[in-house]
Amino acid sequence: MITVYYGMNPTLVWAHARAKEPYNVYEDFLSTNVDGSDKNLETLGYHRCPSFGEEMTNVYGLKSIYDFRYRLTGNPDQPDELKSDYDETFFQRNGIMARCFEQKLFTMGVYYYFFTEEDHLEMSYQHPYLEDNRFTERSILIPGKLDIGVYLRGLDVSYHLREHNLDFQIKQEDTYAYVKFHTKEKIKFKKFLFSPRLIDLDSWMMREKQYKMNHKRLGLKYFYKIFKNNGFKKKVLKEIKENIC
Repeated sequence: MITVYYGMNPTLVWAHARAKEPYNVYEDFLSTNVDGSDKNLETLGYHRCPSFGEEMTNVYGLKSIYDFRYRLTGNPDQPDELKSDYDETFFQRNGIMARCFEQKLFTMGVYYYFFTEEDHLEMSYQHPYLEDNRFTERSILIPGKLDIGVYLRGLDVSYHLREHNLDFQIKQEDTYAYVKFHTKEKIKFKKFLFSPRLIDLDSWMMREKQYKMNHKRLGLKYFYKIFKNNGFKKKVLKEIKENIC
């Protein structure tokens, strides 16, 4: 069994204490319908499919901690104009921003962090392709992959609004992403709180992404090397273990 630590940085997410343990997507999907009723597996058939089972091994769902919605006004004179239930304070506290109005690319903040003592554990960050909710109806999550055994990095909730869609909605408890851990071993989650020292370490690593003269895309190995050469893993694990919930 592999222990995976998870938490949220309070300087990036205002209501970070709401973070819940990721849930097993395979078990949840095969057990209940959207309305909460029990699912009749005999009408599905593919629950016996080995390729489906293989793909869904160690896939976990991440749920929103907020109710949040906004609408682009479609004003040609002000393409960045939008209407929301919240004021600018909410946007600033949670790192919510528009990255490109023309392409309707937005970021809802930086939510979950995952880390492990294992030497290596690759984790994919995926659009929640089995979900039917307000987020998936309107948005497409930007995916990614990283090794959580050698690098601590928050997962941006960045997404495109779907074509011809001008509004965004998500409810607390809506699943907005999947994470897949690339291992056959079982996963055990432990929640931690960010200490002031861990916040500093995270900020230090995030600064390494800034002000580079070489504008070509740098591979993850570039950041893995910085993390290793500065002894970050030992420092990060110390802070995590001292702040387990």
